[in-house]
Parts: sequence; structure tokens; C-alpha cells
Amino acid sequence: AGDGRGFVADDAADDVEAAAELETDRVAGDDEVGVAGGSLDIVGSVVRDEASAVAGVPDPGAFATADVAIAVAQPGQPKREYDYRLIDSPSFTPPVLAALANASLTAVQAPPVLHTLRTTGTLTFTGGRTFTLDSVVAGEGINGLVFDLLPPVAVMMLNPFDPLSLESVDLTMTVEDELRSAQLRSARLDRTVARPGETIQITAVLQPFDAPAAVRTLPFELPSDLPEGEYQLLIGGADSYTYRMLASRPELAAVDDVDEALAALQAVADVDRQTVYVSLPLPTPGVAVGGRGLPGLPSSRAAVLGATASSQTTPYPRFAEAKFAADHVVQGELVVNFRVTTAAP
Repeated sequence: AGDGRGFVADDAADDVEAAAELETDRVAGDDEVGVAGGSLDIVGSVVRDEASAVAGVPDPGAFATADVAIAVAQPGQPKREYDYRLIDSPSFTPPVLAALANASLTAVQAPPVLHTLRTTGTLTFTGGRTFTLDSVVAGEGINGLVFDLLPPVAVMMLNPFDPLSLESVDLTMTVEDELRSAQLRSARLDRTVARPGETIQITAVLQPFDAPAAVRTLPFELPSDLPEGEYQLLIGGADSYTYRMLASRPELAAVDDVDEALAALQAVADVDRQTVYVSLPLPTPGVAVGGRGLPGLPSSRAAVLGATASSQTTPYPRFAEAKFAADHVVQGELVVNFRVTTAAP
């Protein structure tokens, strides 16, 4: 960070004070800037924007930078666009990108206390690799967005396989003056005994914030090869579903290169918070060999492999699943019990 003075010089020793300014660390919102002494080659200029963040303006080619474009639509305000150039630094880039998003979001006014923030866009990394963001958070403002925005940038720039550079960011942030959040309150089945292959009806009650409760009917088809026994249906939002998805897809944890790491991050980001997820834990686990799941393996063969005393063979939980779009960010999880029988009705 710096105070806006130019610091282009042929000899760094000619301007030690300007060089020291290059080693200044500034935290957005602080009124003071601490300066650490030292000597650096003077290659550009730094400027300071009190309203948003610190930005560097180097000589052409002096630093690798990412073009950052952020559009913001606030209630009662025209859409505004902000452009930045963000320096390439594995430790510096992720938090400053979050600061730029916050600065853009609050540049004119803070979001209403009761609001919903939707952020869409694309992060582009070295080699044309892209991460697609479609985030909806209710009542959390920038704090909720940070948990969606920081992990892909930090992991891609700091991964042990092939650290990448962030090349560009294109985000659109849209604020609604309504808290679009709903809590799952109750659920019941149209029957407590069912046969394999039948469709059972789930009646779920969603309680939106400051609005009447909504009743949803969710049809769920049972697998045709489901054995007799006692079962549970898990009905919930994105948070609980994400844990189950990660548990049932061992390949998302067994990454061997940067592209697999990006695919795992994208899989988590693609879980839609405005969805009701219904999951049925299956009695026969899947089998992973070397961290790679074998989902098409017959259950008999999976049982044999699962009993193998090998560190390369591990079981993982399997689920039958259904998804139902909702108008709100769905919170909570419910469990309903039922029994499967093959006996004639």
C-alpha cells in the first residue's frame, strides 16, 4: 500500500522512503498506515482509495494482475459497475478480492438488514480454467459470500500440484430487500409401509421468514431393488446435503492434480441453497478403490470387495436422492421413518 506518490526510479537507493512505502501493509478501514523500512526496486506507483481499498498501478508488465469487474444492483439504486486490477500474490489476492467485493457492495449503501444477496459470475485461472459462482445467501451480506468466494481462489493459488494465477474475475451482485429464507418445520409420509419401486408422497411444511407457512408435496420413488427393512428419509437443505454428497463421492477428496481439485470445489459450489433435498440411505455401501468410487458395481461384488483387507479398498455410504426447487434458502433437516416390505398389500 502507499500514499499515492510516484515511486518510479532508476536507482532504488535514491529514494529509500518511497521504497519503504512499498512495504506498507494497510487494513481497509484503519486510519493509520504502518511503515516498515527497507529498500526495493522502484517499478511502479501505488494509490489509495479511502472508499474501497488499496490499489496498485504498476508500469506496464511490471506485475501480473487480474482484471476484476464487479457489478452491484442495490434496491432503489441504479446498477453500478466497478473495475479493479488485482496484483497476483497467493497470500494477498484472496483476502483483497473479498475486500473488493465488500467495498463494491457497500460503496453507496449497505444492504438492508433483511435482505437476500445473489452473486453470479466467473473466476478465470491460468490455462483458461474457470470456476462458476452462483451463490444465494439470506441475511448474511458479504460474510456469507466470502465462504463461497475465498476457497476456490485460495485453493487454486496455493494448491500443492500446480499453483495457478487468478487472471480475471467477473461478478454480479444483486440485493433483494427481502429475507428469502425458510425453515423446514415438519414432514410426514402418505404411508409408513411401502414396496420397492413404489412412489411415496412426502408432505413437508416450510416456514418462510415473516410469511405464512407453505406446504409442499414431494414425490419420492423407492429403488426397485430395495431390500425389506426399516428405513429413514432425510429431508433438508443444502448444508446437510453437502455433507452427504461429499461422503458418497470419495473421488472429491482423493484429488491428484489441480483440475481434480477445481472439479471438487465446483461440485460443492453447485449445490443449490434454494432446493429441498430428499435422501434415502441405502443398506449396501459403495466401494472405493484407491479413493475412486465404483458406483456401477453390483451389490454382491461390492460386498466382496468391501470385506477385502486392503488399505486401497474402503466403503462409502450410498443414497437414493431427489431434488425439489424452492423459492427460499432452505434451512434445517427432518427425518421420517418407514418400512419396506415385499409382501403383497
